[in-house]
Amino acid sequence: MDNPSLQLRADLHNSIHRAFSKNRPVLTHLNADTTWLLQLPYPEIPASGRTHFNILIDPWLQGPQSDVAPWFSKQWHVVDSSVRTIPELEERLQDVQCITQNLDKAADIIRSWTHFALVQNIPAFPGEDADWTRTSFWPLPDWLGISRLVAKGDALYLHSALLFVFDAAAETASGSVEEDTAEAIVYSPHGIHAAHLGHMPSAIPPIRTLALLHGLDDISIRNAKQLNLGAHNGLRVQRLVKARYWVGTHDERKRSGGILAPFLLRRPVTLEEALQKEREQRGFVSDRSDLADLRDIKFAALQSGESLLLE
Repeated sequence: MDNPSLQLRADLHNSIHRAFSKNRPVLTHLNADTTWLLQLPYPEIPASGRTHFNILIDPWLQGPQSDVAPWFSKQWHVVDSSVRTIPELEERLQDVQCITQNLDKAADIIRSWTHFALVQNIPAFPGEDADWTRTSFWPLPDWLGISRLVAKGDALYLHSALLFVFDAAAETASGSVEEDTAEAIVYSPHGIHAAHLGHMPSAIPPIRTLALLHGLDDISIRNAKQLNLGAHNGLRVQRLVKARYWVGTHDERKRSGGILAPFLLRRPVTLEEALQKEREQRGFVSDRSDLADLRDIKFAALQSGESLLLE
């Protein structure tokens, strides 16, 4: 077994033990781009003895990936992934649910592999009746809902988001149920416009956003087509969802090929630079302004193989 795999095993082992003691989610970056392992604690440990429900998000672990066709756009990782294959990860965790951002088209492709026992399309988050419990489709446990937030006309779901909502409430020793504490993870690797998250604040039952996964780099096709919305958009989203953690994603400086590569324009932006630009545009920041609300934000840029305990 190679060193990255040994390090991943050690990191996951330590994270799971820390999370078990606090009964909190763990987020692990499996590569330098946007492959994540999300481990959500069971409200009550099932008969299997498993403490966490494991979700693998956007698995691209090794080799190239292409958009449309290899001759059009092809990319390679620059940083090695912490785990090389899904079976290797399954060996560590025993049971993993795989989630991909590319939704309907990806579901058809994945079904053709005949590898997974079940492939489900992710439903849209309810609109006017914003009840997240309706997104707890079989075979998910009833305390977990997964849905997508999309904009009309975005046929490729490029500027969309996945919403993971879980209710960690559990029955106490006295038989009563703890206060409803539904929390959400918002995953948007290319960014989503804040207007398309408008139903979240009015969701019933209420949702508290625990973590926002949104990239910082601004990426476009020579100013003709916006691909990654970047840090400035992330600030607008953060003001709406008020996440406890903002975790950077999809910012790996990958090696590119194909006819599209020369036209890709990347503008690296840090959170501090984005905030400073807003201060310059808006002048004095009072303690009651929305810029002041971002002073205590917990931003994390996890490297490949690093984990974050979401408390």
